[in-house]
Amino acid sequence: TPTDKSKEAMTRGVEMLVSAYTHMNNAEMAGCTPPDCVKELAANARSEAHSSVARTAASSAVVLLKNDKHLLPLVDATKTLAISGPAALVPGSQSSEDYYSGVNEGHVPRRDFTSPAEAIRSKAISLGFKVASDIHRADICIVIGGASNHEEHW
Repeated sequence: TPTDKSKEAMTRGVEMLVSAYTHMNNAEMAGCTPPDCVKELAANARSEAHSSVARTAASSAVVLLKNDKHLLPLVDATKTLAISGPAALVPGSQSSEDYYSGVNEGHVPRRDFTSPAEAIRSKAISLGFKVASDIHRADICIVIGGASNHEEHW
């Protein structure tokens, strides 16, 4: 949960960003439309420090809904699981928008990325579970939801 101090820091950061943007007269610039900015879009502006902050933010944002029926941890009777949902089924790509790498001006080309579906599948197999592609053949179905820039919610 953000503290008052972190909210103030974020607000100040946004104010500084908007001020710099306005000062540079970027509000009147056309922006980046390929093929005019291919070099900029392909540039690697990533650092280990930025990646560390992103990992911390992502892991802090994960929400486990109420476990009222004690579904987790998976019980010994669970032998087969399926992974479904829009964010599980969309692979995305290095250059296109997807649930994980952002959209429009927030798009960051992915490098060394493992999707939640890939990580769950790999871990499940290593623990001896079978992973079914058909949800009707599974004891448990893990749904990975998400929202894109187009506000697809479910």
